[in-house]
Amino acid sequence: MSNGEFVERYDQVILHPLTREQYGNSGFYNVGRWSASTPSAATACTALVADHIERAELDAPGLDVVDVGCGLGDTTAQIAAACRPDAKIVGVNISQAQVAEAQGRHPGLNFRVMDATKLEFDAASVDRILSVEAVFHFDPRTAFLDAACRVLRPGGRMVITDVLFTADSTPWEWWVPDVNRSVTLDGYASLCAQAGFKVESVADVTAVTWTPFCAHLRDTGRNEAADRIEKWVSNYLLAVLTVP
Repeated sequence: MSNGEFVERYDQVILHPLTREQYGNSGFYNVGRWSASTPSAATACTALVADHIERAELDAPGLDVVDVGCGLGDTTAQIAAACRPDAKIVGVNISQAQVAEAQGRHPGLNFRVMDATKLEFDAASVDRILSVEAVFHFDPRTAFLDAACRVLRPGGRMVITDVLFTADSTPWEWWVPDVNRSVTLDGYASLCAQAGFKVESVADVTAVTWTPFCAHLRDTGRNEAADRIEKWVSNYLLAVLTVP
């Protein structure tokens, strides 16, 4: 599938009124991090982004920060709020429509249309990269890892959530490039290391993300969708990577 076809189909999903209603008309779109007291999908999304922020170590002066796969912009806004005033933050996304929506929601922030597998920044010009639940879309994932390692400065830090899929995920083949389906939990750290990263941690957080999200779908009357997508995922990962 071409990038254009992928973007068109993804835009239809993320911008659909029912999807936006599910997320409380916020600018979030991820499965979130859940606890017993989480009241809504939007709150869960905020908690998941907070996990990234905590690990990204954003409280340093003058950081250049990139949110890759920024969606509709609320993730970028939450990241920006956690940074010092002199930080430079940019959200990037391959979809013109999503970038326009993000810019409309957050006119004071910087958003750019950009292919995550290319990352049009100078080498060694970025201090932090965050990517919330998007890396598995990038065709191929390895090109994004290579590009991210190239643009990060020595000592730079990347925090990502990524999803590994099962053979049962084929009904939505457009959602995940075939080349990204063969990655396993055991091989994930090696994949990141091959791109040049030092792997600080790779944690399987399925139990507090994908699993309770499916429970949330059932609680809100979406039983068929929950049954279908629960079988798609083998592991939901939170990874912290640094550049030596």
